[in-house]
Amino acid sequence: MNNETGHKKIKQLIVIFLILFALTIALGLGILNSVYKKQYRSYVDSLNASAVKHYKVFQISNNFNDIVAIRDKDVFIIYGDCSKDGSYVIYKNQIIKNNTLLFGKEYKKPSLYWAIKFVNGEIKEVWSSTFPLEQENLCEYSLHEQLKTYRFLKKFKDIKVIGYYNRYS
Repeated sequence: MNNETGHKKIKQLIVIFLILFALTIALGLGILNSVYKKQYRSYVDSLNASAVKHYKVFQISNNFNDIVAIRDKDVFIIYGDCSKDGSYVIYKNQIIKNNTLLFGKEYKKPSLYWAIKFVNGEIKEVWSSTFPLEQENLCEYSLHEQLKTYRFLKKFKDIKVIGYYNRYS
């Protein structure tokens, strides 16, 4: 075997090794993306479940009806946050002059933020997020729309997905 043939075989082996290495990396990233996407789906599901939880909290709260008189409003939205232990604060609005602890105990750092839309005195829609909500965030969200916000290897809290519950759907 001459020197030139030996160099060709070494170059071919290097090319084959690089191709196999690239395929291994691509396969690994594909698997990682799949796992990460499934975790993101669970994250979205948990935010949607939080929105349902907020709905239930306000449905059973005796204090809420005493604090907020919204029965005479056609459409009214309230905002607030809650702690990990289940304490809820309603933010000041046109009816409530100051942030008000609905129930639970005082806390320093909220774990979730929420907004609730009332129509003719009844809860219609609920939103839940890890960041403070504003009017432009409050729209109907399908699961498909929520999952479209997925970004590979980005922290879930940085993606700014919003949990959603519509009582009538």
